[in-house]
Amino acid sequence: FSEPVQVSDNYIYEIANYGSGVAPFYTTLAIWVGMTILVSLVKVHADAKGLGKLKPSQLYFGRYLTFFLLSQVQTFIIVLGDLYLLKIQCVHPVSFIVTGAVTSLTFSLLIYSLTISFGDIGKAICVILLVVQVAGSGGTFPIEVAPKFFRTVYPLLPFNYSMGAMR
Repeated sequence: FSEPVQVSDNYIYEIANYGSGVAPFYTTLAIWVGMTILVSLVKVHADAKGLGKLKPSQLYFGRYLTFFLLSQVQTFIIVLGDLYLLKIQCVHPVSFIVTGAVTSLTFSLLIYSLTISFGDIGKAICVILLVVQVAGSGGTFPIEVAPKFFRTVYPLLPFNYSMGAMR
């Protein structure tokens, strides 16, 4: 009578702890926030004085290279911190690091482009996107329980794909 029902556990993808389960979400969040802060702290427009006649695309990609390299350093620190300081459960650490690098490339290109195109309004768009993605990416709770708006925009959010790749 003490156990009227027998329950058996059948784990498909067993996760050691909660921190390892939400690491893809918080890693993705840290990469986005790091790049958003980076475009706020470092000047985005290149100074063409004394460089001769340059095309706008040369100025864009020349300056972007600085942001790309800084975002890669930030991401490398984030993923190594996840792996070696927080000791998250990770079956393929090299894939996790490469996924972080690709995520950083994507986010840095998107955030830098919005900032250089729209200035401070572009930075505000990045913050708005951050808020929408935190609520609607399904990182801390299933997207199926989110309001209809978030379920609709879910496939359009970059967090969704980054977290899936990191998992």
